[in-house]
Amino acid sequence: MNKKIIELKNLFLQKVSLGNDVDDEILSKIDEILYFINDAEINDLRQTSANLSYELHELGSSSIPYLLMLLLNKLEAVSYKPNYKSIKLSCEIEIEPFMKYFERCFESCEQKGIRILDFELPVLDEKELLNIYCCTRDMLNMYASEPINIRELNAEIPPRAICLGISKVLSKKYNCQHEFFIQFSSILERMNMDGLYQEARDCAEEALMCSHNYNVLYYGHYARFSIYTSQTNVIDSLLHGCLLYTSLCGEESICEELIEKSYIATFLALRTFRFFTLAKDVYKAYISGLNLDEYHKQKLDVAMFYMKIMENDSSIIKDIDIYLKTKKDKILGFGKASLIPWFTLICNIKVLFEEEYKNKTDVMEFECVIEHMLSMEEALFPK
Repeated sequence: MNKKIIELKNLFLQKVSLGNDVDDEILSKIDEILYFINDAEINDLRQTSANLSYELHELGSSSIPYLLMLLLNKLEAVSYKPNYKSIKLSCEIEIEPFMKYFERCFESCEQKGIRILDFELPVLDEKELLNIYCCTRDMLNMYASEPINIRELNAEIPPRAICLGISKVLSKKYNCQHEFFIQFSSILERMNMDGLYQEARDCAEEALMCSHNYNVLYYGHYARFSIYTSQTNVIDSLLHGCLLYTSLCGEESICEELIEKSYIATFLALRTFRFFTLAKDVYKAYISGLNLDEYHKQKLDVAMFYMKIMENDSSIIKDIDIYLKTKKDKILGFGKASLIPWFTLICNIKVLFEEEYKNKTDVMEFECVIEHMLSMEEALFPK
């Protein structure tokens, strides 16, 4: 075990068993280990972070306040760094050459299998590259929004892996790696939503290794931060959030899309683990002023509604009723990507606040609209 982790354990022993005032030393030691992890080669990085995770779990809830303090302090420090906008590549999409190339990618992987980390592109004419990249990006957006058929994983997972492999290579060529890693994280979240928990964690490790290879480690930490939040693992979520912001502290400037996603991931973590006051503070300070697109605004609005459910606040019924009066058509416009989360939300408030629900016509009518638009399976078992 790493010497620094042993020193950390001894500090916690002094704190918990002897009552010594060593809070500053504990914070400093955890921070030292975080920087050590981020500076390590990939195998040492993974081993040391796993060891630290294990020891923090052994310490249990006593480690959480320190991780929270480090997370919020580093978040604030990173928030002062300049951001840069990445260029959004575009072209007139041609599906036929993309599908032919997609088939060639499958053929090239038949013998050795598909692994995103060491994926290599089959030979491709330079003038076709941009179309292939833009088509791949659209495919990944579709995969992230649509549920995975877990009964057909042998058919469902390889196309996603191929698209991520193509994106990994071409996003580096076009200097837009943020798109690859953020879409990778979205695919992981989709896997987790559909019950592929271990597979999502394994792929998050793959994202980490890809990010280390490309010297953009923060993207790998972002993927693991998000997935551990989704799996309600408070210690690993906060740990990888700290690793994310520790990594970003070393950057002169930060991709605007990444920092926005990181703010949202932090809010979701704090909300998920019931640190409601801190979640609201992060939302007000870092998220409320963001210029998000409509789809991501809706996702955040649903997250805020769920926080009210977690606080057992029945005023949520009135809030949703008012929200639907102006947003209903926009929600419907995103299809199942919005309908299933909204149907789940309404099912929850219907059970928890039954009397208030019966008095809100707009909410009841919208529930009926969604039920008619979803299949029987989706309506009975929303994810």
